[in-house]
Order: sequence, then C-alpha cells, then structure tokens
Amino acid sequence: GQALLDYVVPTGAPTVVLSRHLTAGSMPQPPPEALARRLNACGIYRLVVGHTPHGSCPTVIKRGGPDSAEPVLEIVMADTSYSDMRAEDNRGRAVSEVQLLPDGSARVHGRLPDGRRIDYRLLPGVGPEDELVGQRQAGDGAGFVKAWLPDTQAYLFCCVDGFKYNYT
Repeated sequence: GQALLDYVVPTGAPTVVLSRHLTAGSMPQPPPEALARRLNACGIYRLVVGHTPHGSCPTVIKRGGPDSAEPVLEIVMADTSYSDMRAEDNRGRAVSEVQLLPDGSARVHGRLPDGRRIDYRLLPGVGPEDELVGQRQAGDGAGFVKAWLPDTQAYLFCCVDGFKYNYT
C-alpha cells in the first residue's frame, strides 16, 4: 500500500502522476536535461500537467530551442484553481482551455480574473525563437512571458515570489 502511495504522492521528485516544475520561489524551472532527452527519444516534446496551481492562466516552460543542441521540451502547467483568491470559489471569472491540435501545435485561450482575454498558439516542439510565451528573463528578480493578450496586442509578463504574483 505505501509503495503505491509513494508512486503518486509528491515527495519532492516528479512522479508519473504529479510534477512540479518550479523553483523554491515558485518561478518556472525547465526540467532536467536527462528527462528531456529520454522524452525526446520517445517522440515526446510537450507535456501538459495540471497538479500545481500557478497563477491566473496556464504557465508555459520551455527547454532548449529550435537551433539548440539541447533536447527540447515544452511544459504547459494548466492548473489555475487559485486564479483569483478574492473570489468565493478561488477562480472568479478566470477560465482557460488548452487544446492539443492534430498538427502538433497547442492553442491556449481563456479569460483572466479581470476579464481580459488570453489567446495564443504554441507551435510543435518549443517553437521558433520569436514565440515569446514561456520565455524567461535572465537575472535576479527575473520573470517570464505568461500569455498573449490579443485585445491589447501585448504580452502578459509575470514575476513570482512564493505565492505572490506580479503581472505587467
């Protein structure tokens, strides 16, 4: 019984059921190179996970790039169960959908707690260098591109410190 429980319950390491691709401060963290290589060897270049809540819309994490010798892997963390902690249900008006399309791309769309729309497409693999959603800023206090806001033709940028999210 305990071995089965250990198989699926978070113990600090990813399992077949649960994964956490975040730093101790809750910033997105690319998976280890060895994991990406093993998944690539099986033809897997994108994971969609939903166990760890992370902000008001899905978080995209990228490893490698189209012109990189590194293995490529894109992770879409789609648990938004704590999108709006002021709302009675912890979600408020926030809703997101991740569609995995036959051509290997993914579409992410929905609404933020304040009603703004998100809508973007992730190309197969980690996409071209100019596909900014999921790109991380280097350095201390770094953030990442969280989503595309089509109504204002702007990107949503996010910095995370523990459970505190700052969007610009």
